[in-house]
Amino acid sequence: MTSSFRIGEIIYKTLQGGADEEERALLEAWLSESEEHRRLFDACRQEGYWEERQAEHRLFEVEKGYRRFLTRKARLERRRSIKRWSAVAAGVCLAAGIALALFHREEPATEQVFPTVQQIAPGKSAATLTLADGRQIVLGDSVPSRVQEASSEIHIQTHELNYSSQAGTEAPVYNRVSTPRGGEYTIVLEDGTRVSLNAQSELRYPVAFNGKTREVQLMGEAYFEVAPDAEHPFIVKTEGMNIRVLGTTFNVCAYREGKARTTLVEGKVKVRAGQQEHVLAPGQQLSRSRDGQVEVREVDVSNYTAWRNQRFVFEDYSLEEVLYQLERWYNVTFFIRNESARELRFTGDLPKYEHLDKVLEKLELVTYIRFVQEKDVITVYREK
Repeated sequence: MTSSFRIGEIIYKTLQGGADEEERALLEAWLSESEEHRRLFDACRQEGYWEERQAEHRLFEVEKGYRRFLTRKARLERRRSIKRWSAVAAGVCLAAGIALALFHREEPATEQVFPTVQQIAPGKSAATLTLADGRQIVLGDSVPSRVQEASSEIHIQTHELNYSSQAGTEAPVYNRVSTPRGGEYTIVLEDGTRVSLNAQSELRYPVAFNGKTREVQLMGEAYFEVAPDAEHPFIVKTEGMNIRVLGTTFNVCAYREGKARTTLVEGKVKVRAGQQEHVLAPGQQLSRSRDGQVEVREVDVSNYTAWRNQRFVFEDYSLEEVLYQLERWYNVTFFIRNESARELRFTGDLPKYEHLDKVLEKLELVTYIRFVQEKDVITVYREK
């Protein structure tokens, strides 16, 4: 490795006309070792090469660059032969040597301060409660308290709201809880139904259920644990789906991007999607695409409820679908540089409560992509 860094410096000096006799001899010996070395040297002499290297080295971060080098090494050791790896390693070290040579040439009198990448923490309990009169209460970091709303009392805690109600016949009074990107929250409705909201989601519901049905409206993703009540069916309305249950446990994902999905864990649900109606059994999922196509299939429900158990689990997801979930949870923006990267498929699981840079490192290990972060914007490159 040391000789490769040194060769990088010698190549730069040689092409600039500043190499001494000993350095030229070292270069000749290195070139005679293999055709791969000659190919690398020829690439250095091509027009525009030095301008590209200068631009790259200005953005070079030593710690992150070294981590990426180790990541690529591990990936290549798994997928390619030792002979192929040695050629790539030589190229990586050679490029690093050239970067060092450029660094010393351009800034000999000043100490380089490398930029640090901002660590982005995972999401947390955070939401906003909007009362019937429009007043808003920030949830998550709030001190436990109580609020009266019509005949109901709302118990506010760090991680959840809990409604209790006296019997009444007044017209329905609606509240709304919305989670931001990077937030999650739980609502215990007046009938005892628990609703866990994922990031960037919203639930609209009555503070007390007084009619023949118990109806709520959802945008985003939520996990429902419905309190049994045979005389008052529970209905979840989303864009494009209407889900009717008596007492059951299920997950609904209905973000505006991607497919809408209802995944049944326990019990039985009847789902109307467009003009079609389907009854799901435990372990089944109904999905509806943006163009109205409906599919019912058997799934591993744990993959679709893993977000409640501190994991992200993906089964043959496109890279774009994976990044949508990370955007919502970490409150960042991904910019995919190569269109062909959007449909790369990914199967695996990622930790939900680690800092984002650790999660992205794991993705880099198993895919041909790399991430470049600048504050809360992350550019995605496909490497091959």
